[in-house]
Amino acid sequence: MMIVKTVKTNEIKTPQINDDLYQAPSEDRLISLANDIKANGLINPIRVSKDLFIYDGNTRLKALRLLGYNEIDVIVNEDLLSDSEDFLRLLVSANNQRVKTDKELLNEIQISINPLEYDERKKVMNSNFVDLDLIEGSLKANREISNIKDDLINSIKDIIIEYQEYLPLTVRAIHYILLDKNVLTNNKKKDSIYKNDRSSYSGLSNLLTKLRINGTINYDWIRDDGRRLYKNRGFDSAKRYIDYEVKKMFTNYYRDIQQSQKAYNIIFCEKETLRPILEKLTIKYGIPIAFIKGGSSLTIRHNFIKDWQISGSKKIINAMVLSDFDPAGYRIKDTLIGSLESDFRNELKGIKLNGFHIGITQRQIAKYNLHSDLDAKESDKNFIDFVNKTGSLKAYELDSLKPNQLLDEVEEAILNCIDINLLNEENDKYKSDIIEIETIRKKFQLALIG
Repeated sequence: MMIVKTVKTNEIKTPQINDDLYQAPSEDRLISLANDIKANGLINPIRVSKDLFIYDGNTRLKALRLLGYNEIDVIVNEDLLSDSEDFLRLLVSANNQRVKTDKELLNEIQISINPLEYDERKKVMNSNFVDLDLIEGSLKANREISNIKDDLINSIKDIIIEYQEYLPLTVRAIHYILLDKNVLTNNKKKDSIYKNDRSSYSGLSNLLTKLRINGTINYDWIRDDGRRLYKNRGFDSAKRYIDYEVKKMFTNYYRDIQQSQKAYNIIFCEKETLRPILEKLTIKYGIPIAFIKGGSSLTIRHNFIKDWQISGSKKIINAMVLSDFDPAGYRIKDTLIGSLESDFRNELKGIKLNGFHIGITQRQIAKYNLHSDLDAKESDKNFIDFVNKTGSLKAYELDSLKPNQLLDEVEEAILNCIDINLLNEENDKYKSDIIEIETIRKKFQLALIG
């Protein structure tokens, strides 16, 4: 909320970041501005945060003080504090019209960019952060779903809020999280606890469909890789296309932050539905990931070999494998390594090929008290071997690991495979690269759009 308030000029504070970013106005500039204010008044009011730090009008304030003003009317942003990210954004935005030196431009870029933020922008993704007020409002307005589902709906809402940084979630991920919450599927039946069975799962899937149709939850919060829409649509005008290209100019740069590692590191995962979660780590550490869905095709293995060769054919390969804990999944690591050594024996001659099964493991099943979705398939050719080696008749899906648990396990495995000091050095170079690119990008944009 914005309010107009009369304050003493000596109570208005200039943030240190302003002096770090921008050069002080010259004496001639101050005198000229003071004379203009004296003749025409203050046309553009000064804007400050709730704690009276100025973010728009620092030079005007100095001119007013030069004229002897002790009190002035300012616009106070009651929702803004000087230590927030929004304050820095508004400070830079308020200075967009001024002609800046290269040093000032570089300063703005340095305080607003880091490699992870740069990578996020490249993905051109919509924000997934959840507005709890909107959800609660939708729940109150939603009358098409019987109120006997209120306990289950509220639990779904809680899960979306709790795991919002991992959105979109799969139906199966929500299913496994619900199993730990002792939720009623029917408020009027105290024994209708949500269970690990087909009836509960089918009911959840149907309820999530209704909640999305009714606007209770956002369509984008639930992930389904099995069905996609390919939009073969162009731009509505040349101007829109030019604006689009100008905005995304020089935003596709990646630095290979694994290039100085002694080993080539890669993750193989059985389920592509986990990609949005795993990318939080694969982007952070610059590690390639391949999705193999029940096994690795020759194409996937060939593409992996090509990428390894492009990276310099390093003498060590660390293949980290994520698969379901079942008769088919538990052998993926061994069959992957075996097929690579057989099909690409010439390329891999003299190479140390390490395979690590990093999930799901029996240790993780016990540590996190994971829920089993079904019995191990007796019809699977590996069933007897699976039971003999693991002692388990149950199967466990990767989805049974909560998103934070999955990331903890994968990150631990990655850190066991890499040299973190070399990675940090590459990230420092990456940041320097980005600053250089962003400086050039800003200059091009200013030249093209004024």
